[in-house]
Amino acid sequence: MRSALHARLLWIGLGLMLSGRPASAASDETLLVIVHPSVVEQTWSEDDLSAIFTLTKRAWSNGQAIIPYNYDAGNKLREVFDRVVLNFTEEQAARFWIDFRIRGGGAPPRKVPNVATMVRVIARLPGAIGYVPAGAPTEGTKVVAKIENHKVLPVKGK
Repeated sequence: MRSALHARLLWIGLGLMLSGRPASAASDETLLVIVHPSVVEQTWSEDDLSAIFTLTKRAWSNGQAIIPYNYDAGNKLREVFDRVVLNFTEEQAARFWIDFRIRGGGAPPRKVPNVATMVRVIARLPGAIGYVPAGAPTEGTKVVAKIENHKVLPVKGK
């Protein structure tokens, strides 16, 4: 077992030396945007997600309230999402939400501690939206978009 771990660390180190980032980083950066099955929207873009997660869009087209969920600051999934969708670094996101509250915009999106909680909450709360890493279980939710290669891509037929 120890030699398998040692071999994995060597491969990760080699990937880091050759590319400047961990060998598994590409797959770690693919996210799935999930919504409660009651959400009726059919098209998704970076602008749509940005408006939802900066709280400039607060209702779905049928009038149902949008309830966005995020991870805590410092979470790798949150960093990827903020970078690709909101075009924020972690520091910029923190400043944005402080300014938002000061100007009377209210509280930022609700937070969950992990992927399992994200899926459970989105599956149970009408109007909810969040994101999980590709490959995570998404039972009870609807996958509506994929964030991959620094782009938001629609998911057809889901």
